[in-house]
Amino acid sequence: MNEIEKKIVDQFDVAKAWSHVQHLVEKLPGRYTGSDQERQSAEFIAARLREIGIEPQIQPVDSWLGVPDGATMRIEAPEPIDIPCAPDTGRGQLISGEFIVIETPEEARQLAGKLTGKIVVIPYSYSYPITPEEARKQGAAGMIYGNWGPSDVDILRVTAPQTWTYWGLPDPDAFRIGEQEAIPQGHIGRQSYERVRDLCRKGKVTGSFSANIRSFWGKSHQVIADVGPDHLGDDADFMIMAAHHDSWNPGASDDGGGVAVLLEAARVLHGARQSLKRKVRFMFVSGHENGAYATSTWYLDNHWQALREHAICFSFTDNPGFANAPEFKIEANEELMDFALACARDVVGDEPKINVHRANKTADRGFFGVGVPGIYTRGAFTQAQADAWGGAFLGYWNHSNHDTLDKIDPVNLERNARIRLLEAVRLCSAEILPYDFRRTVAGMRERLEGWQADGRYDVSGTLALARKFAEHLDAFYGPAGTRDAARTNETLKALARELSWINYTYKGRYGQDIFGVDLKKPLPIMNSIDELAHHAAGSPMDLMLRARIRRDQNKVEDALRASIALVTSS
Repeated sequence: MNEIEKKIVDQFDVAKAWSHVQHLVEKLPGRYTGSDQERQSAEFIAARLREIGIEPQIQPVDSWLGVPDGATMRIEAPEPIDIPCAPDTGRGQLISGEFIVIETPEEARQLAGKLTGKIVVIPYSYSYPITPEEARKQGAAGMIYGNWGPSDVDILRVTAPQTWTYWGLPDPDAFRIGEQEAIPQGHIGRQSYERVRDLCRKGKVTGSFSANIRSFWGKSHQVIADVGPDHLGDDADFMIMAAHHDSWNPGASDDGGGVAVLLEAARVLHGARQSLKRKVRFMFVSGHENGAYATSTWYLDNHWQALREHAICFSFTDNPGFANAPEFKIEANEELMDFALACARDVVGDEPKINVHRANKTADRGFFGVGVPGIYTRGAFTQAQADAWGGAFLGYWNHSNHDTLDKIDPVNLERNARIRLLEAVRLCSAEILPYDFRRTVAGMRERLEGWQADGRYDVSGTLALARKFAEHLDAFYGPAGTRDAARTNETLKALARELSWINYTYKGRYGQDIFGVDLKKPLPIMNSIDELAHHAAGSPMDLMLRARIRRDQNKVEDALRASIALVTSS
């Protein structure tokens, strides 16, 4: 860090941040969207911003919300067992049938066409072996998720019931599916899940469950405030620093800690605003837990052009400062991976392990279509810790009443906050934006080369374009010389707009992929190529998949051609 960066980052006061966490957890623990405490949480945030000289806006956003309202589950055979259960979707109807366990995508493929009337049981994760939508299409009667966590813990998870059919406020078709055709879904604890799984592995298991969600129209309250040099107007570039202030009770780590980090970051950056070249737009979003990411998606839909022209990064802070978490995790668009890693290393040094991954479609990160790159940096548990907790990389207490103040360590909270601050300072003061698309196109080339070598589908033309683009990028990133910063930044933003939607979405620029889609590999928009392996050449499904792939391939090739034009004319 240089002297200016260090001076700014060192202003972070963890005692102030901790007082914000305490207030949210102790005074406003039940701040799920649609509750009075969620509105009070927004007012609390706005009051703290005004105290430091920032004038916020509270934006009420119409939202379709859901609140858990009871669930039951009972095994009838091979032996009667009552199992504690929490609801995900449903209207209280009793669902009876055979329980079928699916733990891997391969098992899902093997059971394709055999799920009619079955109750599908899967382990909870951020990447399902079979999605609820696919289970619905195959005629499943219901779905049960087994919570992550250690085998001797049976904590029930409270989940967002609105995220499996749509993202943001639903259109009429998504609303109809969600309300009329959605299969009932429930959650059971890890210990219960393993008991049910073991029974299913031994033989036929039958029983029933019911799940009831109280759904209603309500308001999600979003708080927005800008920090930046006094001379910048509405047409200035900006980054977004966001956290969700709605939480399940009591929501200490998820996301009282994130709100606290952003409030203190706002204070620090407001004091240093004259040293910045760009604005920071703070967004305390809501509808995150039980409204399908309502406010951040509303903001995207209603500020589309401003985001396309001026947004440089979506930085999300969620679950920072875990106690007993010795590592760090970065999820970022590939063009910002090296930048984010450098920021983290400059704060914490060489010792802690830092895991860097491609950005994924979770939380409020719905900005891939519009083309705004993102960074999500947080403290992380070791793989051994997560494995011992059944894969619970956010802690086995996540989304439960066990998410109490002891789950946050003030020292880790401060370390994470200093990284996020340094990212913001550098993004908003850099002469030239730190996007490096060479890493982005390298990932695309590797995926295309794998498909081409596999031989099931010809991507040689697309691969040739990606290689040509890589060559032009090498020239573009050559010696800076007398490069015009403003023109270069416009080119970099335009590249992000062209490449993000093909590299991080299925639905493209204007749609929203649902929660749980798999973005682990580049060019997910062409993922249908992988499905060819499961269908005979020349079969109807093979032919239909090839038609879809060709259309998606055209999208990718158009984006690559546009990107080549951008870097060659810059």
